[in-house]
This record gives sequence, structure tokens and C-alpha cells, in this order.
Amino acid sequence: MQIIMSTIRGERIDLVRPKAINSRCIKNRKERLDGIVRQKHNTRSKTIKNHCGRVKEVCIQLTNGIIKGIKKGTHIDILNQYELSAEQVLKVGWLLDNGSYIWR
Repeated sequence: MQIIMSTIRGERIDLVRPKAINSRCIKNRKERLDGIVRQKHNTRSKTIKNHCGRVKEVCIQLTNGIIKGIKKGTHIDILNQYELSAEQVLKVGWLLDNGSYIWR
């Protein structure tokens, strides 16, 4: 009986995890001779504009749907300023400068 040292659950390791193959092909002979291979990068923005921006206000949403917020402070400061209890709070979050809310 031959024991293969490079196995994962009875399969050969190169079948389970094949070697990495360089997917970059050299377009022309000049690039090959110069030894310069330039990678093309994705230039599309990865930021989601609805969820990105500066925080304008710290906000809480109450159980009756009203949203209260202050410019500086924490969520607890909102409760203290408007004299609310924690049982009335449905969600806490932030108002961004683009007008969208992020709730937690």
C-alpha cells in the first residue's frame, strides 16, 4: 500500500488546489523583449455612494417614526437632550452629508 503524503481527504492536492496560473498574457513582442509587463487595473470606483460620506448628524429613530439628531455628541447625548428613554428608541444611526441615513 502506497501512502501519498500530499493528500486532502484521499484526493491528490493538485486536484483539490491547482497551482496558480498567471493569467496575464503579453500582448506584443516588444513587451516581452523589454521585460516590462504592465498590469491593467480596474479603474471603476469601489465606493458605494449611498453609504459613503461625512457624518452630518448623529441620529436615533423612535418607535413612532420620528428621527431626532444632533450635530456633535453620541446617541446617549440625544436621549439626554430630548429627555427620552431607551425603550422609545427603535434604531440608532447617522445622517450623512449626501442626505442618506445609515442605521445600525
